[in-house]
Amino acid sequence: TKTFIPGSIIRGMFAGRYIQQQLGNNKDAHESRDFYKIFLSGNVSFGPAYIATPTTNNYKENFPLPLSLQYAKENETEVYELLLNDSDEQTKPFQGYGRFENNFLCLQEVKKQFFFHHQRDRTTGTPEEGLFFTYESLAPRQVFIGELRFIEEELSQEFYNIFNNCSPIYFIGKSKSSQYGQVRVNLDLPQKAQDNINFTDREIPLTFISETIIYDEFGFGITDRQRLENYLNEILQNTGSVKISKAFLKIKEIENYVSVWKLRRPSELSLGAGSCCLLQI
Repeated sequence: TKTFIPGSIIRGMFAGRYIQQQLGNNKDAHESRDFYKIFLSGNVSFGPAYIATPTTNNYKENFPLPLSLQYAKENETEVYELLLNDSDEQTKPFQGYGRFENNFLCLQEVKKQFFFHHQRDRTTGTPEEGLFFTYESLAPRQVFIGELRFIEEELSQEFYNIFNNCSPIYFIGKSKSSQYGQVRVNLDLPQKAQDNINFTDREIPLTFISETIIYDEFGFGITDRQRLENYLNEILQNTGSVKISKAFLKIKEIENYVSVWKLRRPSELSLGAGSCCLLQI
């Protein structure tokens, strides 16, 4: 069980509801121009949802912690940012999610639970006597916050109007009708993204807040420092040269299952969430 909700699951959740309510469960949904525009064209980016921290009136967003953010082996309250400062202490990276608040590092745990379940006879569908298995799931009553990005403002408003008028109850994961699969979805009003980056600083820390697949010119996933540096210089060719002076990179293998195909996708190598590097411009 993952400790977050992947964007691919969020996209599938909304796509299933759209097919059900807008297209009458039409199996040829991909032929619909509106369905294609929202779910297949790449005009909408479905980001992962990470655990949130409840407060008195709202919830606070957390992100995967950078690998460079580490604590002293002998004292967990001593925190070091090794991307920006060197340390002679023996340190270990934090695992999980958190945020900075008033110069303090706040960590947020993701809770899980186990269920016992009857094993079923695949031919009859009835429970097999005396045979059980356990499965793991996210514990209930936790809130996860994610972000959807739209290439056009009109498209974001159209998406909001469609799904804000639907039932907020969805089912995700393997259990489609009971127990841990039931979730409640709340949509915020669309807002304009603040994506302007100021390159006046000579040093810029870059942190990957999701598992990130970047292809090189040969179609292979980029997972090392030198090829990442080459890639950044290619896409920022009119901004100036970029050098990675320090990096903490984690390699993650990603493999998904496509229910329509009843097959797995080919596995991909990615930079894991929390990977980070210091760019010199």
